[in-house]
Amino acid sequence: MGFNQSSSDACLYMKDLGRGEWIYLLIYVDDIIVACRLQEEIDKVQRELGQHFRITALGPVSHFLGIAVTRGDDGIYTINQGTFIQKIAEEYCLDGAKKSSIPMDVGYYKHSTNSEYLPDNTKYHSLVGSLLYISTNTRPDIAASISILSRKIKNPTDVDWTELKRTVKYLYGTANFGLKLGSTVTEGQLKLEAFCDADWAGDTVDRKSNSGFVFRLGQSSVSWGSRKQPCVSVSTMEAEYVALAEVSQEATWLREVQSAPTVVWEDNRSCIDFVALEKQNRRSKHIDTKFHYVKDLVAGGAITLRYCATDNMLADVMTKPLGPAKMRKFADMLGLVAIKAGHRS
Repeated sequence: MGFNQSSSDACLYMKDLGRGEWIYLLIYVDDIIVACRLQEEIDKVQRELGQHFRITALGPVSHFLGIAVTRGDDGIYTINQGTFIQKIAEEYCLDGAKKSSIPMDVGYYKHSTNSEYLPDNTKYHSLVGSLLYISTNTRPDIAASISILSRKIKNPTDVDWTELKRTVKYLYGTANFGLKLGSTVTEGQLKLEAFCDADWAGDTVDRKSNSGFVFRLGQSSVSWGSRKQPCVSVSTMEAEYVALAEVSQEATWLREVQSAPTVVWEDNRSCIDFVALEKQNRRSKHIDTKFHYVKDLVAGGAITLRYCATDNMLADVMTKPLGPAKMRKFADMLGLVAIKAGHRS
């Protein structure tokens, strides 16, 4: 049919229609989304597929893989997993519990050291899996809490279980929140940017730091991550540098078709200065060479580092538990909005 498979995602197929128009096919097993601005091209694809397979055309997308898709009056789409969140809350008898304003207690690390182990981790394991599916698809605001709690699957404690249920209560209270996908700017003005941060020695047990990042395309959050670093950093600057190296790898993959440098926002001036150094000093000789990848990308013009004040560092929400005020601020910056009744799918 003339489609080319994407080198970045084996489930995505593209076709250049000429005159600046494209058509895309996104395939997952036997579910397909066709995206194009020309309705006649969508109809043509349906006819051609219908010659080989028994298909059902469901019209404009409203649900895909359990994710609800809503189109606003401004043409911007919002994805939401409210139904799935409701199901989880009911399954664990939390639909009648008091809602939480945060997904995780800011004092978690302090309280988790002296807690009894759960006699059975079956429910804990199952709930972590369900919440991971939500955090990776539509709710980046719980990425940090799930990243931290998923490390305790083998031997979870009472405190871990309490925090996991708190995450469910937070989601249940914000079940109508959806992630915006779209922008009011023109295609030529769309720019990919990243926010990078680290919580130095956040884990009080092994003193390893947490890395966090968020990539935005225009006004949409398109990629995010919260991970424990593989090494122990001896300073805040080093923890930020390791996080920056991880972000650089993600940027290399995301910016495949972008020629202009990708701006990466960083809130540690020492880290930015360190990347600009041509030589290593004695304090940085121990840093693994694999983390110096970021220097090559900066030198080659692939990414540009810029300073961002800590109060506006979006990736902060990916590194550690935050209080209610910061959670509300960063959830809004991530593009999480309450879906209004009456919006059409």
